[in-house]
This record gives sequence, structure tokens and C-alpha cells, in this order.
Amino acid sequence: MKAFNSVPMSWIANFSPSKPRTLLCISGDDDEAKKPLKELIEQVGLASVDLGSLAIGGRLQQLGGPLAGIKLTFTERFIL
Repeated sequence: MKAFNSVPMSWIANFSPSKPRTLLCISGDDDEAKKPLKELIEQVGLASVDLGSLAIGGRLQQLGGPLAGIKLTFTERFIL
């Protein structure tokens, strides 16, 4: 399973109320195992999105992948 491996711990450990809510991508082959991880991410004030399996989602967030090292924050909201 992948989740926190592309985010610096200094960013995760910052619980400042002024810090924008951050999105963490998770991937894994066991949907039941991902549920507690999603809950943990939400409990620490972050948001999560499930990218699917390690073969697909894991590749997107591994070093060199298009989502590696990108800081995704909720600073604006689109209104439709």
C-alpha cells in the first residue's frame, strides 16, 4: 500500500490551523486494508483519494510518476 511515502514528514506534522487541507493519494490491492488508512488520513486533518491498485495508482505516485512530490491543497473551490 502507498500513501504517505511522497509527502515530507514536516508537512504532515504541521498542525497549524492556517495550513491548507492537503490531499494524500493512496493505492493498494486490498480495499479492506485501505479503509482504516483513509480514516487515519481524515483524522489527522488531511483528505484522501483512492487511486486504485498498486499497479495503476502506485505507479502514478512513485518517484518519477506524475503525482510524485506534488502538493495538492484545497485552497479554492469550484462552484458549478
